[in-house]
Amino acid sequence: MSQPSIQEIRNPIRMLDEKVVTKIAAGEVIERPASIVKELVENCIDAFAKHIRISISKGGIDLIQIQDDGIGIPEKELTLAVQKNSTSKIQTERDLFDLHTLGFRGEALASIASVSCFEISSRYANQSSAMKLQIQGGVTKDLSPSSLSEGTLVRVQDLFFNTPARKKFLKSPHTEFSHIEKTVKKLALAHPHIAFDFDREGETIFSLKVQNSYLDRIVELYPEGIQDKLLPITGSLEGMSVHGFVSNSKLSFSTSKEIWTFINGRWVQDRMLQKAIMEGYRTALMEHRYPMAFLFIDVAPDSLDVNVHPNKSEVRFSNHNIPFRLLSSSIVEKLKKPYPQYQNTKGPVSFFKEGSNPAYNSAKSFQQTLSSNQTFHSPHKPASIWTQNSTVDVDATQVSLEAPTLGYFSSLRFISQVDHTFLVLTDEKKLILIDQHAAHERVQFERLQKLYGSHGKYAQQLLTPIQIDLSVSEIEALTSIKDFLYDLGFEVECFDENTAMIRSTPELLGQVDPSLLVQDLIDQYMEDPEIQAWKDKMDQIFSTMACHSAVRAHDILTQTEVHHLLHEMDRIDLGSYCPHGRPTFIELGVSDLEKAFKRK
Repeated sequence: MSQPSIQEIRNPIRMLDEKVVTKIAAGEVIERPASIVKELVENCIDAFAKHIRISISKGGIDLIQIQDDGIGIPEKELTLAVQKNSTSKIQTERDLFDLHTLGFRGEALASIASVSCFEISSRYANQSSAMKLQIQGGVTKDLSPSSLSEGTLVRVQDLFFNTPARKKFLKSPHTEFSHIEKTVKKLALAHPHIAFDFDREGETIFSLKVQNSYLDRIVELYPEGIQDKLLPITGSLEGMSVHGFVSNSKLSFSTSKEIWTFINGRWVQDRMLQKAIMEGYRTALMEHRYPMAFLFIDVAPDSLDVNVHPNKSEVRFSNHNIPFRLLSSSIVEKLKKPYPQYQNTKGPVSFFKEGSNPAYNSAKSFQQTLSSNQTFHSPHKPASIWTQNSTVDVDATQVSLEAPTLGYFSSLRFISQVDHTFLVLTDEKKLILIDQHAAHERVQFERLQKLYGSHGKYAQQLLTPIQIDLSVSEIEALTSIKDFLYDLGFEVECFDENTAMIRSTPELLGQVDPSLLVQDLIDQYMEDPEIQAWKDKMDQIFSTMACHSAVRAHDILTQTEVHHLLHEMDRIDLGSYCPHGRPTFIELGVSDLEKAFKRK
C-alpha cells in the first residue's frame, strides 16, 4: 500500500470552535521581533519545510523575511490563515492534549499583521501559481497572483508602525538581533534535518546544511573542537526518556545561556529542568557556574501541557518529579564515568611559573618571592595563581602590599588541608576552617577594587595572542565594551566576524585562561547591554575576575602557599565573606566542641 502524500494528510485551515478557543491560553504573542521569527519559523517547520531562509534588517524592526520550501497554503485558505483563531493544526478540545505540531493557537499571523506592513505569498503543492496577500495594520490591501516558485514567503516590515508606544519599548537593533539569533539557534538545534540560512543586512550569519544527528548540528553551530568537551547522555524513567550532550566539568559559563532543553522537539525554558541539570552538576562545578547542555526529552503528549503561555516556551508536567530525577541522575552517572577519582600517583606537579607559559611575559606582578621545595597540583589550572619573583610598583598604584606584622590569620597554626579544599588551623583555643577558594577569591576581589580605584592599569602582554571564537552578537558586544576592557587591562582585537584575539590581560590575574574570562564578561554585558548600567556593576565584574583567578577547590597547596594566603587575608578589609556572599572561614570554639560531644 502506498504512503499518503503530505497533501492527503494535511488538515485544511478552519476557524476554531468557540469552546476550543476558550480553552487556549490566549494572549499577546508578539513581544519583540524575535517573537515573530519564532512563530513564522515554527509555521515553516509544521509545513514540512526542508530549507528555511531568514533575513533580518535593523534588528527585525525594519524587516523580517522568512521563506520556506514547505507544502504551502491553498489559495482559497490564504485569507483565512491571517484571521485570529484559524488553524489547520487542531480541531477539537481533545487535540490540545495530543499535540504533534509546534503551533496550534491560530493567533500568530493575525497578531503580526495587525502591527506591521505584512505580506504573505504562498504556492500550495501541485498548485499552478502562487498568491500574495498584503495587509497593513490589520487592514487587507491587496490579494493578487505572485511568481513564487514553491512554499511560503512572509515579509514583515515597519514593526509597530501603528503602535508607537510599543515600538518605544524595543531595545536597540543590536539587542533585538541578539534575541533573534538565539531564537534561530534554538530552532536549528531542535531540527537538524532542516537546512537554515540566516542573514542580516544581506550578510550571512550562518548557513546550516541538513544534518543526520543533533551532534552534527551542534558541531556546525559551535567552534571547532566542541565535541571533545561534550559527553553523550541517555536515560529513561517511567515512560520518559532523555538523550543529548552535556559538557564535562572543565567547561562552564557565568550564565545559563548554553543550557538548551527541548521537549518533543520544542524548545522550553523551565526552571525545574534547569534545577535538575544543576543538581546533576552540584559537585562537579563551582557555585555560580553553569554547564553547556543540549537535552532532548521525549514524553507522551498527554502527560505534558504546553498550553500554559502564549509563547509556548513554558510547560507543565503531570508529574514533575519524573523529569527532575531523570535529568539529575543521568547527568551524575555520566559525569562519574569519564572522571575517576583523582589519585596523585606521581607526586605533586608544579603550579608555579617555573617553565612559564610561553604566551605570557609578565613585567610586573605582586611583590612577593615564594621559595619552596614543595609545589602543588591543580586539576583545573596549568599555571600558578601566585607567580614567582614578581613585583608591583606600589608607589604607582598606591596599593599597600607590604607584609604586615603577624595578624589574626597569619598567627594561626596550620594543621592540614581537608579534601584539598578546606584549611584546618588552630590558635589553641578554637579550630578555624577556611574555604581556600572563597578566601583567595575575596583577596583577589579587594585587590582588583583597589587597583581600579587608584586608576592603575597593569597589563601583561602575551607573546602569542590567544584566539577566542565568538558569535556575531558576541563580537558586537565585545566591540561595545572593548575600551572598557582595555581600562581593566584586557587588550582584545576583533579579528573577523567570529574571532577575536586577546593580546594582553590584567597582570593581577596571574596565569588564568583569559579566553574563559573574556567570554564571561561578554556574557554579563549581553545580559544587560546598557554600557553605563554595566559600568555600575563593577563589583560583579571584579567578582567574575576574582573567581577566575582564585585558587580552586581540590588544588593541593604547600605550607608556603597556605601561609601566603593567610597573610593576604590579614591585609584585606572584609575577609569574612567571598564576593558571592559565602563565608570564607568558620570558627569552632571550645564551647562549640563541648556541645558537639555532649559535654554541655
